[in-house]
Amino acid sequence: MVPVLYVQMGDVVWKVFPNGTWERVAPDEPLLQGVQIVNQHR
Repeated sequence: MVPVLYVQMGDVVWKVFPNGTWERVAPDEPLLQGVQIVNQHR
């Protein structure tokens, strides 16, 4: 399944899928081009 969004919280990046599930991105996993990345800002 292809993620619809990436969410970065600190050093961790999560993939968000169309069905609402989240999965942590592996450190060596490339991010798909064209998928938006949302960063947590404090």
